[in-house]
Amino acid sequence: MILSELNRLLVNVANSNYLVNDAFVGDVYTINGKENRFGCFVATPMKAVKYVTGTIRYTYVMYYIDRLTKDEANIDFVQSDAVSVLKGILNFIGGQGIEVEDGYEFTLFRQKFSDWCAGAYVEVDITVADDDCGEDDFNTAGIELKPLAVTSNGIYEAGINAGFNIVTVSVPQSGGVTPEWVDNEIDLKLTGYATESWVQSQGYLTSVVLDGYATQSWVESQGYLTSVPAGYATETFVTTALSSAMSGITSDLSSYATQNWVSSQQFATETWVVNQGYLTSVSMSDYVTMSWISSQNFVTSESLTGYATQSWVNDQHFLTSVVLDGYATESWVQSQGYLTTVVLDGYATQSWVSSNFLSTTALTGYATQSWVQSQGYLTEHQDLSSYATKSWATSEFFEESKIWTGTTAQWNDLTSAQKATYTIALITE
Repeated sequence: MILSELNRLLVNVANSNYLVNDAFVGDVYTINGKENRFGCFVATPMKAVKYVTGTIRYTYVMYYIDRLTKDEANIDFVQSDAVSVLKGILNFIGGQGIEVEDGYEFTLFRQKFSDWCAGAYVEVDITVADDDCGEDDFNTAGIELKPLAVTSNGIYEAGINAGFNIVTVSVPQSGGVTPEWVDNEIDLKLTGYATESWVQSQGYLTSVVLDGYATQSWVESQGYLTSVPAGYATETFVTTALSSAMSGITSDLSSYATQNWVSSQQFATETWVVNQGYLTSVSMSDYVTMSWISSQNFVTSESLTGYATQSWVNDQHFLTSVVLDGYATESWVQSQGYLTTVVLDGYATQSWVSSNFLSTTALTGYATQSWVQSQGYLTEHQDLSSYATKSWATSEFFEESKIWTGTTAQWNDLTSAQKATYTIALITE
C-alpha cells in the first residue's frame, strides 16, 4: 500500500465515525487557516522506512480536536472522545490486515487554534505491504453508528453531556451514510430552535447583569406582605371613604397652600434630596457624633495654644535622630561605667580649686624658690649697723624726684605749682 492510499483510508475511516465532522491529512496547525467542522481528525505522516521483507513502515501523528465551551466545562468529554476516536481508527485498520505497532500512548492537550480547543494525539507506526491496492479492498460500512447528541459545541453520543438539551438523529447501521446526509438530518431536527448567536442578539438578561437584584427566594424570605391583612384599610378604601365624608362640606382653605403654590416655591422634593447623595443616618453607622467626641476630652486647637506646631519645630532646625549619628546615647554612656556626681562626694571641684589656689598663670612674674636661691640673697640676720637706713638717706640726701634738669626755656614754661615741687633746678643752658 502506498502512502496516498493509506492516507485516504485513514480519512475515510475517520469520517465514518459519528464524532468526526472533518478529517484531513497534513500539518495540524493548518487548522487555523481553514473552515473546519469540529470535531476534527488530522493525520500527519512523519517518515517511511522500507524493509527487505517487502513491507513499508509509516510513522504518523494523529490528532482529534474539538472546541471547548466558554467555561471549558466539556474538556473532560472532549478528551475522552478524542481517545475513543483515535483508538477506534487504529483498531479498525489493525483488523484489516494492516500491522499497527502496540504500545502507543495518547497525549491529552488543551490548545488555542482558531478557537480554544482540546483533544488528544498519538504517534504510531503502521506497517503495510509494499504494493498498490484499491480503496475498495477495505469496507468501512461495518463501523457502528449511533444516535447523535447535538449541542452548541458539536455532536456527541446521546447522554454524554448531562445538562444539555439533546437532539438525536437516528443514523442507519448500513453503509452509504455521508456527512452531508447527517448535516441535513441535523438541520431538520433543529428547525425552530434558537441558535446561540440569535439568543445573544436579543439582549436577554444573563446572570452577569443581574448582580445586585433580589431573587424570588430572597424576597420571599424577607417576609414582605403579598396581600392586605384582614382589618387593614386599602388605599382605595381610604380614598373612597374620604370622598364620601367630604361630600357637601365646605371649609375656609384660604390660609392653606395650594399644590400650584408649593410647586412655585421650588422646594426640594424627596427624590431631589436623595439624588444629591447627602449622608443619612443609615450611612453614618460606625461614625461618631460631636457630643461623643466632646465627652472623650480629646485635644482641640484651643487647648494647644502655646504648643509648637510641627512646621514651627522644623523651622528651628532642632537636632533630630538623623543628625545624631556617632553621638553617644544616655544608655551607652551609662554602660561604660563613667564617674557620676554620686561617686565624687569629697572631691574638689574645678571652681573650688580656682578660688582657693593660685594657678601657674597667676604666678607669672613671681620668683621661684630655685631662682631666689640662685641670686645669693641673705637667708639669715646679719649686722646692719654700718648700713644707711631709708629714713637716714632721705634726710641727708635729696630725692631724685625733687631735682629738675632742663633748659631755661623749659623751666620758664613750668607753672608756679610745678616749680614748687622741686627743691633743686639744674639749668643746662
